[in-house]
Amino acid sequence: MGSAGRKLFLDYVIISKGLLLMCLSFIALIGYAAFLTASSYWLAIASEIPSITSGMLVGVYTAMSFFSVTFIYLRSIFIAHLGLKASKAFFSGFTSAIFNAPMSFFESTPVGRILTQASSDLATLDFDIPFVIIYSVQFGIELITGVGIISSVTWQVLIVAILVAVVGNYIKVYYQATARELVRINGTTKAPVVNYATETLAVVVTVRAFMMVDRFFQTFLHLVDTDAALFLHASAAMEWLLARIEILQNLIFFTAASLYVFLPKGSIAPGLVGLSLSYALSLTKTLLYFTNWSVNLSKFIISVERIKQFMQIPQEPPKILEDKRPPSSWPSKGRIKFQALKVLEMCQLKDAISGLPYLLDSSVLGLFYNE
Repeated sequence: MGSAGRKLFLDYVIISKGLLLMCLSFIALIGYAAFLTASSYWLAIASEIPSITSGMLVGVYTAMSFFSVTFIYLRSIFIAHLGLKASKAFFSGFTSAIFNAPMSFFESTPVGRILTQASSDLATLDFDIPFVIIYSVQFGIELITGVGIISSVTWQVLIVAILVAVVGNYIKVYYQATARELVRINGTTKAPVVNYATETLAVVVTVRAFMMVDRFFQTFLHLVDTDAALFLHASAAMEWLLARIEILQNLIFFTAASLYVFLPKGSIAPGLVGLSLSYALSLTKTLLYFTNWSVNLSKFIISVERIKQFMQIPQEPPKILEDKRPPSSWPSKGRIKFQALKVLEMCQLKDAISGLPYLLDSSVLGLFYNE
């Protein structure tokens, strides 16, 4: 995610106060991956041992699968609670900042921009970020596990895997710089669409009266096209990345398959060869999923930055200052004090009210002097 992405990720966890739930989710993922890998190893090794009966083979495999399912269920529970806490924290902070913002903020900020943040960015925080985080970590663990299993059978694959990881990380960082800016630009092109639609609906009668419907409609289509063009660029950039990652991943599979062909017969147990090849075949899909989810995380985490900017708006002073409150008996007398008050009549350059008494109290009523 880069240094900026890691900071926003920490902000997401700290503001939501979900560090414990995040750690528990990661622990549950590690437990799931451990039992899933152990069950695969058990099938590969136990099938070569004649003393192990079919009942024992199936029973141990069933027990490991049960624990694996239990951990993946716990992972879902923990991450759902984390997302709920984060949604409440960010929504409360956002609405509190907007409702307590000074009027100067609303004069300088379009309504469409506020509506965009309140809809799309909060929806991303609610539905996308928690599950994108956990899926990125899950496929990352599965990727490391797959490379570890293949390397345990043929250690030479580890050399190629390290080179592929270095080159893949360089390509990914190169892509993320562009993807992050595309997401930021998308935030600036979506707000004018909402703002234009809102303002047009408010004056639709006037637009029809002056027969400017076609003009307004063409302007709206232009704004929509500008916003939609960014989705095309983002999709093209993603395909560019996935094509190169898939080519790199095929190098690992090609290396592992070549080693199994040229190694001496009987040097590796057939069960381990089958296990290694099955992981090598699924490794391409796992790497593509990991790349896709991690890149989506780096894009979705920008929503945290935008919502946080609204949460840091300078607020109006509090309505009640406890240390400056008047006494409970205030006001003790009905008295109004004027200092050189003058009021002009509308459209006239003369004083409508001038020379009011210096002091009005409850005994003086309706004293006005007109010139």
